[in-house]
Parts: sequence; C-alpha cells; structure tokens
Amino acid sequence: MKTFSTDLNLVSRSSGRIVHDMNAYCNLTSEDEIQHRIYKLLEARPEISQRELADALGISLGRTNYCLKALVRKGLVKMENFRRNGNKLSYAYLLTPTGMSDKIRLTHKFLQRKRAEYDALRTEIQELEQDIGKLNRSPVLAPHPPLTTANKKA
Repeated sequence: MKTFSTDLNLVSRSSGRIVHDMNAYCNLTSEDEIQHRIYKLLEARPEISQRELADALGISLGRTNYCLKALVRKGLVKMENFRRNGNKLSYAYLLTPTGMSDKIRLTHKFLQRKRAEYDALRTEIQELEQDIGKLNRSPVLAPHPPLTTANKKA
C-alpha cells in the first residue's frame, strides 16, 4: 500500500533547528494531496473504477468513495453513467471547470512545496560536502585516503 508522508520536517544539521515544515509552509494537508492525485488520475482515466482509484491512491475503497462523493457534492467532479460491459453500469468521473481551477490551485501549492524541498535538500547536500571537506583535513584521518563525494553532479 502506497502512503504519502505528511511529516516532511527537514532539520538543519548545523543548528539542530527545524528549517521547514513543508506542509505547513505551503498550507497543504494530506486531504489536499489525495484530492490532487484524484484529479490527476480522473483527468487521465475518467472511466477508472473506484476500486482501481483506491488501489492507485493507496487508500481504502470506502475512503475513495467518500472523497469522490465530496468532490461531486462540491461541484468539482461530475459523474456520468456509461456501460463498461454488457451487464454492469459504470461511471465516468469528469472534472468540472471549477474542479479544473481547483486542480490548478493545488498544483501551484505542490510546486511551491517541491521548490522549498529542493532548496532544503540542496542546502543539506552543501553541508554534507563541507563536512567531508572538514573530515579530510582532520589529523585523525590523515593516514587514510581522503573521502570523496560520490555521484556529485555539477
């Protein structure tokens, strides 16, 4: 089962303080994350079944049904009947214009969070590289070959 971490606290090694709580920084909740993923999946496959959607999201079928009903009730998604096969009625889930606007809003929030995560990771990598430089100059490690940063990209 796939899950998404909502605990994205990144700790600065040099000061020991929390640098960013990415979800709070971008005002994202796990529900926002699920909703954004639902939008993406429905846009790609409007005919997806609730069971397939639940599997793709890594959440229960009941929670998936609850989320879809909430999106329909809010006017963000509409359901249309269609026949998948001869003996079973199925639905197509379509984003409404309001749903598309909400998807854009959530996408902007995720982009903001990912950029903040990238900046924090870049800072942590720089700190680690500085630590390696300090360790290489340490008299304790003098008899050993210098440490290197593997897979360093320019």
